[in-house]
Amino acid sequence: MAKAQKSGKAVKAGIGYTAGNMLVKGITFLTIPLFTRLMSTESYGLFNTFNSYMAILTIFIGLALHASIKNAKYDFGEKLPAYTSSMIIIISICAAVFGVLAIVFGGGISKILGYSVTVILLMVVEAFSNSLMSLYNCVLAIDFRYKEYLGLSFFYSIGSIGASVLLITTLFGDENSYVGRILGSVIPLVLIAAYIIAKSFIKARPTHAENKEYLKYGLAISLPLIPHGLSQILLNQCDRIMIKNMIGDSEAGIYSLAYNIATLYFVLITSADTAWTPWFYERMNNNDEKGIRKNTSTYVILMSFVCIAIFIGGPWLVTVMGGEDYYSARFLIIPLIYSMFFSFLYTLPVAVEYYYKKTKSVAAATVVSAVVNVILNYVFILLFGYVAAAYTTAVCHILYFIFHMIMAKKIMGKIVFSMKNIMLCIGVVTVIGAVCLVFLDNILAFWNFVFFTPYVIIPLAALLLMGGIVAFINRKKISVFIQRMKGN
Repeated sequence: MAKAQKSGKAVKAGIGYTAGNMLVKGITFLTIPLFTRLMSTESYGLFNTFNSYMAILTIFIGLALHASIKNAKYDFGEKLPAYTSSMIIIISICAAVFGVLAIVFGGGISKILGYSVTVILLMVVEAFSNSLMSLYNCVLAIDFRYKEYLGLSFFYSIGSIGASVLLITTLFGDENSYVGRILGSVIPLVLIAAYIIAKSFIKARPTHAENKEYLKYGLAISLPLIPHGLSQILLNQCDRIMIKNMIGDSEAGIYSLAYNIATLYFVLITSADTAWTPWFYERMNNNDEKGIRKNTSTYVILMSFVCIAIFIGGPWLVTVMGGEDYYSARFLIIPLIYSMFFSFLYTLPVAVEYYYKKTKSVAAATVVSAVVNVILNYVFILLFGYVAAAYTTAVCHILYFIFHMIMAKKIMGKIVFSMKNIMLCIGVVTVIGAVCLVFLDNILAFWNFVFFTPYVIIPLAALLLMGGIVAFINRKKISVFIQRMKGN
């Protein structure tokens, strides 16, 4: 009975996390056209490159300690709150060290990164706050406290947007609008960090002896994952950093817009993976290779269709979200979405690696892919400009998938997925992506016709409304169908 209740609670929490995450990300996505019009391409590029540097710094300040929470829950039980407080102390010490370094060596760092010392200090503060939020989110997840997670996420999302708009339109001009955007993101995150610290230390304060024990325990689990986390960030973020430093801030801004729109598919991937991975683990425990093979094929086909849909709609989204200043980003969107497709495919073999606890192989494959990405970016950005970064990213994500598939086969001694169906989907997505790239301007003309022609948009809106009404009327039948699918 208790097991069933726990399972039901986990399912409810999983649905809550997925739906809430999609909604929060959706709010952020819908504000892209707002900020591309409030900020110049240079400022937009500086803000997104700042986030890339901040993500790297978060790895060093947070030391990937959030990854140890799940294990600590089972090893320390009721002492998890004390363990969490101890991890906060470690992260705070790391942040203080980096803060001192930023002040002492601020001039040199400023010349290298291209930001003022004040902005670099904001980077340290945001990386610290972000590390605490990642840690606390893991605590909330392990306790199925998804409502608190959603509350904090919504507060950060809405607070960041509101504060940024206010600061950009009042205190910061066009040239420094990126500082307003950064400060607008930092303020709500700092408030969340203060809430996390206060709540954690009110609940439990570790003793000196416990701190030593928890430090050794946390670092033993988390330190091996730092190269993996750092390489993942380099694989996904180094494009903007290299474009900024090798070409300019404006080009980094144009590239960032295309990348941010492509991440719409990435949000779908991560949300789907929260449901897929537990199912995969369960089937592996039951040795149900037939079920894994069959359902993986269906899963890949479904995500391939989604990828193709974004191929077709993505270029138009670029023109709507960015406007004339970002029009050249339309050439980047398809190769970037294609790279996200292989990010999705990578989640299949990496689930095998995590299932068998082979985290070293995970890190090795990721490091190799990241190094290759940096090298290819350097060579081809010099030769062909910033557009080349979208294609080198796609190539490296293909290698990323291949490396992890090789590792998964080595671990299991076989491939548990249907490679025939996966390769077929890759072929179809590749061909349609190439066709969309060739007929890019025709696709844009089609969407302009659809959305700006009354004879088309009125029947389309009516059709969508009718579909919504039919779905609402038959919601009970749909619910029964979903429950049956879960049962299967």
